Amino acid sequence: RAPLRRRRRGGEGRRLRPLTELTPKPLIAVGGKPLVEIMIERLRQSGVFDITIAVHHKSELIRERLGDGARLGVRIDYALEPKPLGTMGALTLLRDKLGAPFFVVNADILTKCDFRAMWEFHRQQENAAMTVGVSIHQVDIPYGEFTLHDGRVTRVEEKPRKEFPVNAGIYLLDPSAIELIPEGEYFDATDMIRALVDRGRVVAAHLIREYWLDVGRLHDLEKANRDVAEGLLD
Repeated sequence: RAPLRRRRRGGEGRRLRPLTELTPKPLIAVGGKPLVEIMIERLRQSGVFDITIAVHHKSELIRERLGDGARLGVRIDYALEPKPLGTMGALTLLRDKLGAPFFVVNADILTKCDFRAMWEFHRQQENAAMTVGVSIHQVDIPYGEFTLHDGRVTRVEEKPRKEFPVNAGIYLLDPSAIELIPEGEYFDATDMIRALVDRGRVVAAHLIREYWLDVGRLHDLEKANRDVAEGLLD
């Protein structure tokens, strides 16, 4: 019997309430422009002109705002999820359309990621089924950190700064990876990565050195507006 998995109600922007009670998270404005439009502009500047947006929560508002993409210089169509399917689960709605490697990008991030460089990196990886965009997250420890062994202190470091590679919400996939996604089930990016690694498939990691911010909480949104005002995304 398969273990129970806690389902996330993705896409509803609960951590950004009350802003998302009337507005879907991708349409939350940063510097006067919706997050999703900022991302689309970045993709267009990198040579990506065909975009499919997976929609579920308040989908009509997203369609009304973005339309067919002509205003933004791209071609947009939509994949309507009958229920939340997760970052990768929605790809099952596009099986017949994806015949070449493609980007999957979260709509709630701000980044100056060099998508062309990530594409070239993916092409150079031998037999890569997936390339994951990785950002470096720094954490300042406000205490002295001990290294312990057999009940003894072997090392101490005062208030260290730690760096961790984290998922940046930007992916490049080979179409063959879609075969691992169960039809009609919630399937997130971590599910995809685990499924590929468990089968011995290559999952490459591309380090994003450019600006990156996950706009998931209210304080992140405040930082995003400050960063845009300071020109960090120019």
